[in-house]
Amino acid sequence: MSIIKNIFVVILVFAFYCCNGQSIKSISKYINRNSKSYNVDDSLLVSIKNSNKLIIGFYSFSNSGQHVPFTYFMIGFNKEKAVAYKYSVSKVVINNQPRSVLQSFTISKEISDSLLVLFTGIKNDVLNHEENDSTTEFCSHQTNRDKKNICIIHDASYYNLIAMTKKHVTKSSFYEPQYFEMQCCPGNRQRQAFLSLMNFVKKVVEKN
Repeated sequence: MSIIKNIFVVILVFAFYCCNGQSIKSISKYINRNSKSYNVDDSLLVSIKNSNKLIIGFYSFSNSGQHVPFTYFMIGFNKEKAVAYKYSVSKVVINNQPRSVLQSFTISKEISDSLLVLFTGIKNDVLNHEENDSTTEFCSHQTNRDKKNICIIHDASYYNLIAMTKKHVTKSSFYEPQYFEMQCCPGNRQRQAFLSLMNFVKKVVEKN
């Protein structure tokens, strides 16, 4: 029985790898239909969006420090190849430093397919999620008995999912997800799903 199960898993994996283009199309269609739409004003982000069929990634920022840049970690998907991007944008230019820095490199099909599989499994948990530093429901999944561990912090960092298709841009906001998951009230399903995506993308992008 286990042999049959293993063969079935291999068939599923093979089918997914053979249908990479279809997976990109399916995820893009889902994002277009089931997520909030946002405008993108950054011309370089628009250019990256237009160069790919699908973008999945995240970016971080803090409202407390004007000198802390936005940093985007993203994977761009086309049927032929996938590209990793690291894009930093400074709010304030200091000492004639460039306002933005973009790094990119091609990644393997195995890595890009793994991200498509991951996103397919967690898309319902990470899309259309909004948190901010005045939200009081970071630990709302806990029982009343567990809520003694509730803790709130202000002026910390946001980590936002960003997903872009040819027709659509969406984002989801998570407020200090690592802090709340590791130190305060672990177990939030949406937060855990986002962290799995964030850690995967960051590891790929920073590997180069």
